[in-house]
Amino acid sequence: IASVDAGGLVNPKAEGKATVTATFEQIHTDVPVEVVDVKAVEVSPPSVRLVGPVGTQFQLEATVKNSKDKPITLTPVWSSSQPSVVTAAADGLVTSAGNGPVSVVAKVGDVLGTADVVVEIRDIARLEVRPATALVRVGDSQHFDVVAYDTSGRQIEGVAAIFRSSDQGVAKVSVARQAT
Repeated sequence: IASVDAGGLVNPKAEGKATVTATFEQIHTDVPVEVVDVKAVEVSPPSVRLVGPVGTQFQLEATVKNSKDKPITLTPVWSSSQPSVVTAAADGLVTSAGNGPVSVVAKVGDVLGTADVVVEIRDIARLEVRPATALVRVGDSQHFDVVAYDTSGRQIEGVAAIFRSSDQGVAKVSVARQAT
């Protein structure tokens, strides 16, 4: 899986798990090492405008790919470049905390993907989803748009809403607002 030189430098050989042992006279300690094939972390969507009161949330998703550009099941570590603007939960759920632009990073080892998030703290009085109803054939999909309005009835452009299905077995909704 991996070799280690006298200076402690690990050289990966193949994917898998190994244990590196450091020894000094009669004392030793073990360190678990996992070798993974990670080429890229893709964050979706790559940019989002988060408009609403403090605490507004949006779900980011990450796809981790190997050197063959195939998705693999590794969970990235999420972080925010400015937690005073946006916090990032372990599952990629971002929550607004203040106004401004921020980068949200999904990282696996030293490979990372980012999403640019712009936060605008603002009161939202009403949401509309368009279309208001949908009849979708099995195998087809339906795109939804969300329109927000402030307390004066003015339309707010670019609001990112979280869409959820009441029954994932019937319809799933992607972060791109696509129901299938």
